Amino acid sequence: MGVLGSIASVLLLGMNLNRGSVAVHALALERLTRWSGRWRTALALVPVLLIFAVAEATLDLGDASFSSVLTIAGVVTNVLVGIAVPMLIVMAARRRGELVPPRVWAWVGWPGLAWALVAASLAALVVVGLFVWDDWASRAAALAMAVLGAVTVVWAVRAGALRRRTVVELLPGRWAVVVSGRPLAVDAELEYDGRSPERVHAAGGPVAEGLRELRVRCGDASGAGAVDVWKADAAIATKVVVSDRKERGARRGGVGGRS
Repeated sequence: MGVLGSIASVLLLGMNLNRGSVAVHALALERLTRWSGRWRTALALVPVLLIFAVAEATLDLGDASFSSVLTIAGVVTNVLVGIAVPMLIVMAARRRGELVPPRVWAWVGWPGLAWALVAASLAALVVVGLFVWDDWASRAAALAMAVLGAVTVVWAVRAGALRRRTVVELLPGRWAVVVSGRPLAVDAELEYDGRSPERVHAAGGPVAEGLRELRVRCGDASGAGAVDVWKADAAIATKVVVSDRKERGARRGGVGGRS
């Protein structure tokens, strides 16, 4: 059993390292938009190499053991990945999502609860780095991850990841309007080929064959700063026009996915 356990540990460790390296490399590629070709690929490898270099240095200096490296990596990443990141994703989905699930637990995405858990996870890393761990490498890793997590949260907020938006959906056979993760009843006008327009006040409805244009007026009830048009199928040729209450600059959605 000891031999089998050792083999399983080595294999699992290798798989985790491979997946982690691929994820870090992919994230670096997403940020390096100013470069292209081989330079972009080479620069994206720098964070991966730095991680391995720090791990090797701590092992060679005797400041960490094989198991302690896994412990440190697990604590500093799982606290954020397991607590803060899921809550931010839920809150962003509630404010910017296109689809409304049939059953929603409102308290899960409550902003007060989400921000409390994010703050608690960052505070936990600070406490671990200052008072729990006693060697410099462990403390530095925990405090660096806390700073990185806080910077990432601020960057996400400033980039608009949590900004409320209105989404006008055009799906095969139906249309819908979702605002901050909830259906919103709006004034809509559906123009078909060869017949008079159909005017309704609803959060969505069926779509018949020959729909040429869908006009939606969001009004004051949306309260969202951004308006997007989402088409589930690129083959949908219907034009979507979204206007606000002051009729300034209507948004038009042409053929394609998201406009």
